[in-house]
Amino acid sequence: MTMIINPFEDDYLKQEVDFMAIPEYDRDGVTVLHKKIVGRCDDYLNTNFRSTDYEVPILYIDQELWMSLTFMEVESAYLPITLAEGKVCMLGLGLGYSILRAACKPEVTEIIVYENESRIIQMFKDLFSDREGFEKISFVEGDARETFKGVKCDVAFVDIYQTLLPDEVIEDAINFQKDNDIGRYMFWGQEKAILDYYNETDDMFFDYIEKDYIKMWLKSGKQDLYRSHISEEFGYDVLLALGRI
Repeated sequence: MTMIINPFEDDYLKQEVDFMAIPEYDRDGVTVLHKKIVGRCDDYLNTNFRSTDYEVPILYIDQELWMSLTFMEVESAYLPITLAEGKVCMLGLGLGYSILRAACKPEVTEIIVYENESRIIQMFKDLFSDREGFEKISFVEGDARETFKGVKCDVAFVDIYQTLLPDEVIEDAINFQKDNDIGRYMFWGQEKAILDYYNETDDMFFDYIEKDYIKMWLKSGKQDLYRSHISEEFGYDVLLALGRI
């Protein structure tokens, strides 16, 4: 089977679900179930409605929906996975998709995962301890805002947010970069914020690999479904926190 490299192609999600190969799970209030996608299921950059003939894994904690491997998830994880190299810090574990993908890369030598929920760490160990690259992964349990300090790493990806682009991303970007020596800092929703700012102002602040990512999105032909998410002021603050302006 040919590897699909454009995350905005419809079959990309199926490819990544097959890669995860995550079984159903139920332990200590942590549950993974599988369901088909039917109805409203947004892409990362678009509003969309979907249906699939295959099931995707969905994570619940104490019966509360926590995360699912959907189009938005795989599309938004594409750049953090692509850019992962050397020593990588991942803040937030979830189903572990981006961690597993990054761990398979030969240019990634170490992954430190910061996760507040011990039961999620145990789930990951139960399900994936035999997977390629698992020996590269270590865990720091606790609130990442308290534990992620004094660390030197090549890449940091922060995905500790339950909703896309909350106000906390700005303060976190400032503090995490101040408290650590990070080669490249990224957070969940970053590309969306920069794209929204561009659409508000016509000012382009993407680097070359982010431009290639946007080109793949445009090639998918779904840009007519684009949905703006943030204000011009918020976008400016994001870019300022990232040192882009």
